[in-house]
Amino acid sequence: MLERLRSAGCGVVELGVQSFGDSALAAARRGYSGQTALAACASVRAAGLKLGVQLLPGMPGHTPQHFAADVPAALGAGADMLRFYPCLVLEGTGLAAMWRDKSYEPWSLEVTLEALAGGWLAAARAGVPVIRMGLAPEPGLAAAVLAGPVDKELGGRVKGRALLLAVRQALDAHAARGGGPVEMFDLRLPRAAQGYFWGAGGELRPAWAALGLRTAVFDKDTEPHILLPPLHA
Repeated sequence: MLERLRSAGCGVVELGVQSFGDSALAAARRGYSGQTALAACASVRAAGLKLGVQLLPGMPGHTPQHFAADVPAALGAGADMLRFYPCLVLEGTGLAAMWRDKSYEPWSLEVTLEALAGGWLAAARAGVPVIRMGLAPEPGLAAAVLAGPVDKELGGRVKGRALLLAVRQALDAHAARGGGPVEMFDLRLPRAAQGYFWGAGGELRPAWAALGLRTAVFDKDTEPHILLPPLHA
């Protein structure tokens, strides 16, 4: 089938893997194992097609620790692109019944934002784009959502947290190399980051201030650069 798709001009196959964790797949009754999902990814790659992997953080039995392992697993399987679809409870689904009888509780928005930020950062460092975060709006969707981490600014809020996480890790690495704690630093960033840097409604300003940010400059052609004090001799 994959060979026929390629012959017909198909270039990309996306797989709704949801998770590579066996316990999460079993709890969500997906009907396959993580090894089955990895084999499917390998088949797509072997057929000469680009691979997209869709993940469903927060589905039944799924934890942030599962998701933290899912993203590297997808990257290791050769994913050329990723989609993150935080699990929502929709009216008329089996999940809605589980939610009503309290056998399922979706992730909170804050847990979702932090988990996706780590996943987005891992993908960015691997040079793999996350081409979608959250379900695309469609007629009737909003009215059908009973519970779950819905946010119209989900993507931007995730990327803002991912940038904060990357800088925090860089400062920690600086200290580990003997540079000591950094009280103040400056940032130079691509202009594209300006739209999400401070977070929705400036929500990340306190976190940046606590980290020691003094100034942030956004330039069109610059690469991300942290201006740190020199290492101690």
